[in-house]
Amino acid sequence: MNWRLKIAAKVVLSRLGIPYEGWRKLGLFRLGRMDRPDYALKIFDLHILRAIPDGRLDGKTVLEIGPGDSLASAVTARAHGAAEALLVDAGAYASRDVDLYRAMAAALEARGLPPPDLSDAATLEDVLAHCSARYLTTGVDAFADMPDASVDLIWSHSVLEHIPLKQLPHLFGEMRRVLKPEGLISHNIDFQDHLAHGLNSLRFSEAAWESPTMANAGFYTNRVRAGAMHAMVREAGFEILQEDFGRWPAPPIARRDLDPAFRDLSDDELRIATSHLLARPA
Repeated sequence: MNWRLKIAAKVVLSRLGIPYEGWRKLGLFRLGRMDRPDYALKIFDLHILRAIPDGRLDGKTVLEIGPGDSLASAVTARAHGAAEALLVDAGAYASRDVDLYRAMAAALEARGLPPPDLSDAATLEDVLAHCSARYLTTGVDAFADMPDASVDLIWSHSVLEHIPLKQLPHLFGEMRRVLKPEGLISHNIDFQDHLAHGLNSLRFSEAAWESPTMANAGFYTNRVRAGAMHAMVREAGFEILQEDFGRWPAPPIARRDLDPAFRDLSDDELRIATSHLLARPA
């Protein structure tokens, strides 16, 4: 579907008042693929093994930002020895299907890892209790109740681009506050628009893009480019240990089609589609 039609369709659908679970079942809106055990394990490995090569989380407190459709990371973190898992999202989007988490436990057992015993779990709350996990659904505000220097590892995958523009610096500051001095953060960031995997979002003025009509229609990204995003991490008090970029061969949009606020970006910046960073407190 053309990106213009996607915007129109999603704006209309967002006004129907149907809860997220209904859209997810219809396949029209999804918050990632973390409800698939193979994918959830792949993403967990991607972040954990970059940060901790042996994959062991013994006694550690870990925090995932934006778990999306499932809390599979809680099961996986427990199987890797974590003492506590915190899962922070902007709403209660995760599946409550206990069988999904049992399937994750079975996949971990097949790998030779000791998953939590979920045989008597009847609810999502039971699953969380067995995993020593907490599901916090007030977004960035959830950090307010976390003690300073209490978390060993924070990660997110294709999430930071969705944080509202005005909340992003505060989020990085809160990550720095709650992270232990020897802790690490690992983030994969998708700078493509969530319409046609290009940069069509950069066609719009800030006033139009940040309006409630656009921001609440299920395709919002904050449009912060890679250079500025990584600079925010450093400004929040982190030292970036690793950073990698995925690039298009050429900018996917003509400069004349960009909103004036983005026309001075370099071609190299406009070629960046994704990035990963691993950082520690400076």
